[in-house]
Amino acid sequence: MSLKALAVQVVCGAFAVSCGAGGSTAASSEPLDESLHLSASPEPVVAGAFLTYTVKVGGEDSLPGASPRILVHLPEGVSDFRNSGTGWVCQKASSEADVYQAADHQHADCMTAIVGGLPALKLEVEAPLGPGSIRACAEGGVKELHESACITTTIVQGPP
Repeated sequence: MSLKALAVQVVCGAFAVSCGAGGSTAASSEPLDESLHLSASPEPVVAGAFLTYTVKVGGEDSLPGASPRILVHLPEGVSDFRNSGTGWVCQKASSEADVYQAADHQHADCMTAIVGGLPALKLEVEAPLGPGSIRACAEGGVKELHESACITTTIVQGPP
């Protein structure tokens, strides 16, 4: 196959662009699906037990040629996170109160080199020891952190 016959797909902003052999380009009118989906399991969680946050970006093969960044604002009182998402690299950072959390908290700043068909990002923490509810939020995107999702999890007291 000659290089002239090879067509590649690149990402420009929120739209996919196909670059043909003659240098011609054609932009797709379909925006990339950068939506964020955040879930927590189990719900409810026993105080002090493990809790897994799962973040999915877009739909199947929704980000061709793009690798997103995800920032997860973890609730106050959870343990340090463990990253169990294939292909994701996360760094721990502490943060002051912001629009996602009312108190000082830690967050996971995660990136991947995988493009298209992204695996889910999974972060495992230990729930706080007291009963109540906690809220986690994730924000992400390809060039900017412009998508967000939040979830509230109930913490229950375990058996004595």
